[in-house]
Amino acid sequence: MKSANHQRLLILRSTGLALLMALIGVQAAPAAERYVSLNNPDALPPYTNWSEAAAHIQDAINAAADGDLIWVGPGTYTVPTNALTYDSVTNVVDLRKAVTVRSVEGPDNTRIDGQDLYRGMFVYPPAGTQAVVVGFTIHNGRADWGAGHGGGIYLYRESTRTSVVENCVIELNRAASSGGGVMIGPDKDRTFTAIITNCVIRRNNITSGSGGGLLSSAR
Repeated sequence: MKSANHQRLLILRSTGLALLMALIGVQAAPAAERYVSLNNPDALPPYTNWSEAAAHIQDAINAAADGDLIWVGPGTYTVPTNALTYDSVTNVVDLRKAVTVRSVEGPDNTRIDGQDLYRGMFVYPPAGTQAVVVGFTIHNGRADWGAGHGGGIYLYRESTRTSVVENCVIELNRAASSGGGVMIGPDKDRTFTAIITNCVIRRNNITSGSGGGLLSSAR
């Protein structure tokens, strides 16, 4: 017959195993990697390998969950048929999730082209998270409608959000009133963070207002 101490030890071991299993069970699922290959005829959701890669960046973003990494192959990406808008301006890429969008071959070979008709990119991650964009040339963007902000890239400022742009070239974009190349705004909340590193911002302009290259609404 097992002693009371031995029975208690078994209970403790079982409890510890159950606790360990519970902790494992509540861990977040590992982030997925998704892929984009320009005009891929074999694109198939959820785009988790190169052979079935999304044909456009927006498709991969739409399929992604927060925390995912999206790899983008070389090419020039123009406005997709499922493009989203903000403030009456259509965005070639609309990033409203906490994901990283990273080119494989860098800004020399991977372009987001607004065709002088559309904003290059709009970035607005969920509260308390961050979105990251790495390695693109964003050019020929235009924001002449609505408030006319952010022709190249619009980092929407709102509390507890972080937007990161790294190793990008932002050029030849225009806006009606502010942030021809980059707009950080419009909210002035100080808990928002915008990080722009190792980027070239050049030859952008505005029709009137401020910030041909970059405008931040922070005070």
